[in-house]
Amino acid sequence: MQVRNRIAGVAFPSRAVVGDAVWNAFVHDHPSGWFFHTTMWLDYCLAYQPGAVDHSFGILENGRLIGVVPLIREGDAYTMGGEPGMAPLFAWSMSPKAWTECWGLITEQARMWRLERVAFRGHPSAPIFLPSTWRDIGWDTYVVDLTRPKAERWAAVRKSYHSLVNRANADGLFVSASPFAVVKAHEVHRAVSGRETRPVATWEAMAEWARHGFLVVAHTTEWTAMALAIVWKRHAYYASGAALEPNLSHGLQWALIEGLATAPVPVETYEVGWAAKPGDSEKAQGIARFKAGWGGQLVPIAAGEWRQI
Repeated sequence: MQVRNRIAGVAFPSRAVVGDAVWNAFVHDHPSGWFFHTTMWLDYCLAYQPGAVDHSFGILENGRLIGVVPLIREGDAYTMGGEPGMAPLFAWSMSPKAWTECWGLITEQARMWRLERVAFRGHPSAPIFLPSTWRDIGWDTYVVDLTRPKAERWAAVRKSYHSLVNRANADGLFVSASPFAVVKAHEVHRAVSGRETRPVATWEAMAEWARHGFLVVAHTTEWTAMALAIVWKRHAYYASGAALEPNLSHGLQWALIEGLATAPVPVETYEVGWAAKPGDSEKAQGIARFKAGWGGQLVPIAAGEWRQI
């Protein structure tokens, strides 16, 4: 996407023109900025979905960056991994004209590429503001409050999980932010599935996140099971997990919860994952039931979509 001047004083440079360092600094400093707004996540999405194209752009008003728009084209949609991408991040100082022109540019580009769908979502700690004409497709997610005392966190965990956690802890569990832990996690995922679960470049990206403290891994002493969480500005998100031995997933989740809560810079909230949605597969519903057992509160995620008429 080229730089576009739609109204006086407003331009829409591509992500490449904005530059990753400036883009990520804006995300970090914005109260609602989340890891999924960063170029690190955009690069992961591009690696995850071969053939995806980055249409992300910034918003300049009178020469100052006032917004970033993560925008990945996957086939006939602007999505990320088939799910709604992170909603644009706007400075509070943005003018109404710039806001309107930004949304106009998104839909104009979608029509140009003959896309059927554009979908965005927020995250639990921040609202999003979508045009009123977009269809609401929001859902709920489970978020654990890590600021509560340990005894309260433990009491909130589903009772049937307690013995499984204690059994796993007896065998030895550790939490690490080392890139080496990501390498071992990759090996476990590959062994569990009998194949590469996703492109190797995505694992390389995650190793870099760990190097910079944006990813932690809970693992067993023998490196036979893994659970990974993304960390950004005192909030965490469960990314993935796999185990070669049965009944270790529960211990690893508790290890993540405690590791995040007691880190040198304690994490305040941990998004374990989405609640079941209408139309979910039986597998997805089972995963949602597992995530519901960790004492998290149901928190709404705002999301919306635009479809080609």
